[in-house]
Amino acid sequence: MILAKPSATRPPDMVTSKAKSVDEYLAQCDASLRPALEQFRRLVKKAVPRCVESMTYGMPTYALASPFAAFNAQKNYLSFYVLATDAVTERKGDLKGLDCGQSCLRGRKIESFPLQVLAELTTESARRCGSTAPATGAKKRAVKKTAPKTAPAKSASRATKTTAKPASKKK
Repeated sequence: MILAKPSATRPPDMVTSKAKSVDEYLAQCDASLRPALEQFRRLVKKAVPRCVESMTYGMPTYALASPFAAFNAQKNYLSFYVLATDAVTERKGDLKGLDCGQSCLRGRKIESFPLQVLAELTTESARRCGSTAPATGAKKRAVKKTAPKTAPAKSASRATKTTAKPASKKK
């Protein structure tokens, strides 16, 4: 998921945030948008109580084994991201009144969003995007256990070779 950064010629519009926590993000948001964003937060936490909340790509993001939902306040609209894109496609008929991208649902006000449908999409996205086991922070990467590396032994023929340069031909 790639988001455009605000340009230097227009005022910052919360496309990305440098906040380190969701609480800090909400505190920095426009006061008129904060109630809607808090409602998104409650919706996700109620739909998937074991989720881990973090700031990713400058917006609140929710994950179990992998991210499944996020939200953000843009300059002129609210965005709710359902990262199981196939779930969004399946429910497009229930999302009338919203501008729907592949995973992004956009509306000008919270009343535009069918909150019950968002809760169902959030639960389904969590199911499809990873395991139901709670995540323990950042993405875990598989670590291959290998024997400690040692310097390879030099072969006898290699140790005695010299790196002489070929003589150049003179005319």
